[in-house]
Amino acid sequence: MASSRRKCSNDPNTFCYRCGEYTLKDQRRGIPDFVRKAYFDYFKVKLGDQDKPWAPHIVCKTCNEYIHREEGLPHYFSQQEGLVFCNDIEGLLLEMGVPQYKPEDWRLLIDSSKRSLKCVLLHNGNKYASIPTGHSTKLKVE
Repeated sequence: MASSRRKCSNDPNTFCYRCGEYTLKDQRRGIPDFVRKAYFDYFKVKLGDQDKPWAPHIVCKTCNEYIHREEGLPHYFSQQEGLVFCNDIEGLLLEMGVPQYKPEDWRLLIDSSKRSLKCVLLHNGNKYASIPTGHSTKLKVE
């Protein structure tokens, strides 16, 4: 009975659905359809409680930009037998803002452990961030 009279004094839409941080009005964005689809694809359930007034219905500007930064990248990658790898390094670098791809300006770092394998391109002058080019957590050493 007492719980029915309780009410949160904060509007849930002042908090980001993704990171939970307090969000100023000019930094609020609606939850993108891309997030709803990704949530369903990953968890196999729809984004929950969006029909309830107490659930947050917004994401902050930072989370929104972070979510959208990878939208155009999946077509540069392929998956085969547990290995995800870049199938167009020049195109990926152009998409990520590198004006021209020169292979001699980059080196390949391969890091592996018993559990995973990672491949990353590193710029020789450290002018650009590292570019992930391969990843696996399912490959087995025979």
